[in-house]
Amino acid sequence: ISDANIETIKVAEDGRDVGTVSRLGKRTFNFSFNSTSYGKKKIRDYCLLAEVVLTFNNEQISGRLRIKDEKLVAGSEKIARSDGLWTISVSFMEL
Repeated sequence: ISDANIETIKVAEDGRDVGTVSRLGKRTFNFSFNSTSYGKKKIRDYCLLAEVVLTFNNEQISGRLRIKDEKLVAGSEKIARSDGLWTISVSFMEL
């Protein structure tokens, strides 16, 4: 989990910070899944939605879920009833 502060800060002529704070503490959650090809499709379907809700520590958080990376595990394409095993990296960005 990482936090980002969205703000525009400039230094005035007298040396003071002047700016606009848009959002403080915007969270990004990074996940990694090991999945079959079936699970990969389900994860991809969620990542194609405009908005999803993540429940974390009994808190409902609205955000965007996006795939960062998909890697086929070497030799796993030979597994029966599957197109292989996948390692999928996903990010959830709080709205």
